[in-house]
Amino acid sequence: MAGRSRRAETLARVRDLPEQALEAVEHFLDTMTELESALAAGAGRGLPGLPEIDEGELRTAAARNDARVWAAREDLYATGLSREQAAQRVGVKPNQITNLLRDEDLLALDGRDGLRLPAWQFDPEARRGRLEGIARIAAAFPGRVLSLSGWMVSPNPALGGRTPRQALLAGEVERVVAAASILGT
Repeated sequence: MAGRSRRAETLARVRDLPEQALEAVEHFLDTMTELESALAAGAGRGLPGLPEIDEGELRTAAARNDARVWAAREDLYATGLSREQAAQRVGVKPNQITNLLRDEDLLALDGRDGLRLPAWQFDPEARRGRLEGIARIAAAFPGRVLSLSGWMVSPNPALGGRTPRQALLAGEVERVVAAASILGT
């Protein structure tokens, strides 16, 4: 059922594409829905084109991925700004940073030394010293702070190869929100 809902949402977003492109999108969505149904039914083995999965290899890969994600979180936390540092950077009082965090206009990770705000949110060239549109992007993005942070600093074909952060600095909030919302479908 969830696959059908996502399919309908995606088709509504691309309804203005030329008919041939729309047919290709529909075919892709149909194929993905079939695959999702097969995987949900527990048919992970024996699917055409997929190799057999060794349980030991799967556990090893999952452990490696967990370690990679935790290391990325530690790096993001270690390079993040404290509330006081963020306030100093944008020229406001720390309680104003707290208000921006509450309104999700800024994002933070919590850790052993308190909150840390990922540095990608700040830039001296930005109008207020911080990127605009973060709350809207975070609402559209299917992940949380860690995955959003990686996405914000990675080149994105939907943004002409620029990073979402670069597009925000160029004032393209709507375009970045649209690119983030496509990921959630």
